[in-house]
Order: sequence, then C-alpha cells, then structure tokens
Amino acid sequence: MCANRAFSASSAPAGIGLLLYASINQFAWSQAIVILIAILGIVIISEALSAYVRSRIV
Repeated sequence: MCANRAFSASSAPAGIGLLLYASINQFAWSQAIVILIAILGIVIISEALSAYVRSRIV
C-alpha cells in the first residue's frame, strides 16, 4: 500500500519536466521545443564543465 503511493508520487514530473509535460499536453509545440533546447543546452554546458574539471584533476 505505501509502496504504491510512494511510487506514484515520485513518478510525477517536476520542475522543467512539468513545464515540458504541460506544453506537450496543450499541443504548444513551439514552447515544448524551446524547453527541449534549454534542456539540451544545460546538458551540453554541464558536460563541458565536467570534462574541464576532470581534466584539471587528472
């Protein structure tokens, strides 16, 4: 009983995922694309920063 409740609560989208989910459900494709591009940009920047930090450590 508790496991199902905890699972359903943790599977709800949150943060930027909630915005993306809402945009897709409302068929706001231009807004969904902007959110996806923002996510991609954040991932690329964090990967570059991570690679830089790793190169400085090693």
